[in-house]
Amino acid sequence: MNPNNWSPIELFNIGACACLLLFSIAFSTWRAFRSKTKGWLWRIYSALIWVGLVIMLYSDKFAGASSHRMPMEFVAGTWLLLAGVIATTMHGLWLLRRHTRPRPHMPVS
Repeated sequence: MNPNNWSPIELFNIGACACLLLFSIAFSTWRAFRSKTKGWLWRIYSALIWVGLVIMLYSDKFAGASSHRMPMEFVAGTWLLLAGVIATTMHGLWLLRRHTRPRPHMPVS
């Protein structure tokens, strides 16, 4: 793989995934410390992302000298990281929808 041969679409996709990862890490960690309700849920999301990232970074060796497969630790870290990113993104979108939808008007009598 040579980064000089990547198309602009591939570079855009890599950048979009990096932005989503950084948003998820920052938002889940910030909400874990600042949330007044469901702080435990944000701590789980943050822990999934951070633990998955640490596992991925420390499992950099391949399974064998002649094997080109990913090690199982890297796969487990990837799944943990993806679960945390998806959960954080979905919960964040739900919060955004809840705050932006129109409120019903109270009848005045």
